[in-house]
Parts: sequence; structure tokens; C-alpha cells
Amino acid sequence: MNIELPISPDYVKSWTFAHAIRELLQNAIDQEVTSPDNTMTVTYDPEAQVLRIANKSSALDRSSLLLGVTTKTGDQRTIGQFGEGYKLALLVLTRLNHAVRILNYKSKESWIPRFVHSAKLGATVLTIQIVKYRFTKVPDHDLTFEVYGVHPDQWLMIQANTLHLQNQLQHKLVTSQGAILTGHDQRGRIYVNGLYVTTNKDLHFGYNFKPQHIDLDRDRTMVRDFDVQWATSYMWAELAKDHHDMVMILLERDAPDIKYVENVSRTSLKDQAEMNFVSRHGTNAVPIVNEDSRQSWAKHDGVKTVIVPTPYYALITGSSHYAHRAVSLTKSTQLVMAPQDYLNDFWSQMEFRGKDTICDDTKTDWASLIERSKDWKAS
Repeated sequence: MNIELPISPDYVKSWTFAHAIRELLQNAIDQEVTSPDNTMTVTYDPEAQVLRIANKSSALDRSSLLLGVTTKTGDQRTIGQFGEGYKLALLVLTRLNHAVRILNYKSKESWIPRFVHSAKLGATVLTIQIVKYRFTKVPDHDLTFEVYGVHPDQWLMIQANTLHLQNQLQHKLVTSQGAILTGHDQRGRIYVNGLYVTTNKDLHFGYNFKPQHIDLDRDRTMVRDFDVQWATSYMWAELAKDHHDMVMILLERDAPDIKYVENVSRTSLKDQAEMNFVSRHGTNAVPIVNEDSRQSWAKHDGVKTVIVPTPYYALITGSSHYAHRAVSLTKSTQLVMAPQDYLNDFWSQMEFRGKDTICDDTKTDWASLIERSKDWKAS
């Protein structure tokens, strides 16, 4: 039996061998996620140059060849599960001259994709040849994708892009959002469900996100910087109690990994940030975000101002311990800040925390208010 799929050989022309293999791996991983007993196995025969991706108890129904059909069923822990992706993977591999065979034990069938001229459509389309297959013994896996002509260099690439094929157990920190990868070779590398997506060279660590906590584009090769930084900030906030020193280093270095940590942090992290700041700079030191803010404390003898990254500043000043210390420092000098200084300091904080969301009218209004306040007197 031949089943024609109305897909042109040139569809998803930008997809490569890596794209296709990732789709097959993603389906296999998803099968194991939804049913842990349905274990995934990936093997490579270097002599025959055959890659095999298998699941213990999976099966492919012919209806899965319909475009728009998926077995994902809304499970947020998964990404693929035999939707459009696996059909496109077969298309791309066939286009790249990699022979593929699917051994479907439960239906006792072998599926082979190939390009065939369709008399009905008057064009060449992807066609799945389904034949009865005689298994000489019960296989270890009910469903196996065999990809032929896989060069050893391609196998090395697959291993590098698949955490399931690496020994990362000693080099990761586990959180509810996923895992932080601490190995030097993983710096900046972003994975979802164990499969490589992209690299962000600004990140100080690598990350493997659970699918429900990150959105991917259709080709699963791009992810928004905001989504990544929000998720990584949440991960580090979750680990702050047990990995205090690492979090403080990231804050001091203004790492994008913790850019939004203020928005997801608990009171304890704010107090930790204040304690860390005092231990490094002394009880007479106060954090500021830029030179303009230094003027607010200039009239207070003995107060040392230290410029720190905005996320670090937000945490420190959000601590109740800092609030008490700041009041004490102000009273000890018996000086009262001028109203314009207060407004300047407040605006500096607001501008650095949310400068991308402040509209032009608000900026104009604040500039006018600060200018008018220069003659105000503190009561």
C-alpha cells in the first residue's frame, strides 16, 4: 500500500539533517515523558552507519499520516508526539538521500518514505510505502525509526545536541522549571526537553527547560530572550537558599541569567542581597544605579555610594533590613534630602527598572516635575 501525502519535496526547504533528527528524537522523548515505561533508546551502528531511534511500546497508526493529526493531546510536558514534525522529518531525510525505515511491530508493518509522482496531483509528493513485515522474533522495541547513511560526524553532532545522550548528571542544578547546566562546555546553550535549540553567548550558564515553561517557534530553533531570562531568573531565585554564593556572583556581574530576579524573588533573597552588599562594602555603604543617583547622598557625611547593577539594586533596596539601615544613615547625619533629590532618586530607580515600558509623555511629565521642584523646601 502506498499512501500519498500532499507535501512537495521542497517544503520546509531550510530544514537540515539536524532539524529532521531533532523531530524524531522529540517524538521519542515525548512518548517516554507521557508513559515512563515506554522507554526511548537511541543507538548508532558506525559500520553500517545506521541510526536507530526506538520506543519500547509505541505504535504508529495510519491516521497519524494526516496533516494536523497529533497524539500530543494537550500535554504541556511534551512538544511533538507524532504531529506534523515527524512527517516533515521523513520528507527532509528523503530529500537529503537518507533512506528511512519505520518498523511498526504492533501492526506488523514496515513503513518506507519516498518521493513518487502522483497521477492525481500531477506532481511529485512524499509517499509512504506500507508493507507487511515478518518479524523473526519479538523486538525489544515496538516502534523503531531507522535512518541510513548517517556519517560518524553526524552522530557526534546528534550526541552534542541531545542531553539524553550525554553524561550531565554531575553538572546540573535541578529546579521546577528545568535544569541549570553548570559545565563550561554548556555555557549559553539552551535546550528544551533535552534537545538543543540555540545559543545565547551572554548567558553565564546553560539551561534545559521543561516545555511548559518556554515557548518555541514553529521550527524549534528560536526562543525569545525575555522568555529565557524570565525563566532563568525564576530558576536562580528558587535555588538562592542553597546556592547563595552563585546567585550573588551573578547579581554582581549583572548577568542576564538573573535579569528579572527581583520580580520572582522572595523576601529571603532580598535580605541575602543586603547582607552580601554590607559584607563587601560596609554598613555605611548604600547602593545606587548611576552617577545621577550619587547626588542624593552627597550631603550625608560618611555615607559611601556604590554603583551596582539594577537587579542587584532592586533586591537590596527591597530588603526591610536595608530600609532600616538607610533611615539610620540619614538620621545620623541629621540632614534631610531636598525634595528634588528625592524625585531624582526615585525617577532613576523607575527608569532603570522599567525604562522600556515608560511612555514619552510620562518621561516629559517627570522631567517637568523635577524641574519645578528645585525651589521646594523640605518640611
